[in-house]
Amino acid sequence: MGGCYTGRNADGNMDARRRLFDEVREPVYPMSKVPLARKYLEGSVLLKPPSRESWWCCLTEMLLLCNEAANRQASKNMTGKKKDNADGVQSKPLGLEYIADRLDTDDPIFGYMVRSEKEGWLQGFLTMTTFTTWHDDFIWNSLVREAGISDDDKRVHKWDFDGSLAKALQECERKGDANNEGIVWNRVAEVSLLGACGCGGQLLRLMIEELEAGDDYDFVVLQATDNAIGFYENLGFVRVGAIARPALELMAQQAAEAQARAERRAKENEAKRAARREEKEREDVRPDLQAQQGEGLKWRDVCRRVV
Repeated sequence: MGGCYTGRNADGNMDARRRLFDEVREPVYPMSKVPLARKYLEGSVLLKPPSRESWWCCLTEMLLLCNEAANRQASKNMTGKKKDNADGVQSKPLGLEYIADRLDTDDPIFGYMVRSEKEGWLQGFLTMTTFTTWHDDFIWNSLVREAGISDDDKRVHKWDFDGSLAKALQECERKGDANNEGIVWNRVAEVSLLGACGCGGQLLRLMIEELEAGDDYDFVVLQATDNAIGFYENLGFVRVGAIARPALELMAQQAAEAQARAERRAKENEAKRAARREEKEREDVRPDLQAQQGEGLKWRDVCRRVV
């Protein structure tokens, strides 16, 4: 199995590439038999893995749990049943490579696991890290079109309508190198992985309570799929815009180059159209001359016959 490694290539430029990991084993229990977590995690055990290795050894369980949660939700949707214990799992489950990359590269990595008390089977997990970007020009901004908040989103969902939340995020402390370890937003926590059968909301509430009780973070951010937006909104999350905007001078230069290319193409196309029109006119003239000559021959033949 492969994972993502980020480092400098032979030219000294940053590069992301795959590398092999040690083989991981599948769980010995069937995920279809994992019981749904109950309210207040009754009958379950809440665990806090102490290290990256503790998370890594559970990789296949985490992957298969996401698949199982997605299958159960799809079955509920088909039968029209109301989802009583919303767990926020996306209908398209997390992929193996994505989970492996987050477990391998998130720094720090912390969170919770939930296992059934009797069998020890995985019922849910949540991993957190400190928000990091690899763009010098990353900006929090909810009020520009580039942020991707559509008019439908604004009508239907909760969003940062006055830009105050984006402004507060933009003012957060950050440091680092976008071409090396990344730009780390020290006061912003990120939900990196969440998968559960019935306990996703409980896990996230517990984590938010823990972060609020501490003094390490001021904000919690995440990326939500369309079908999970309502789940996160019920937990108090609000849509905030973010863009990675290039330098204005570079944007202007690229726009000027694009305009010049468009003008050149327009001139070339106009010249081609003019050439085709001229050729068409020559083709139209030739049949007329032939028709006139043909009519002249016919009249001469008629005249001869009359004489």
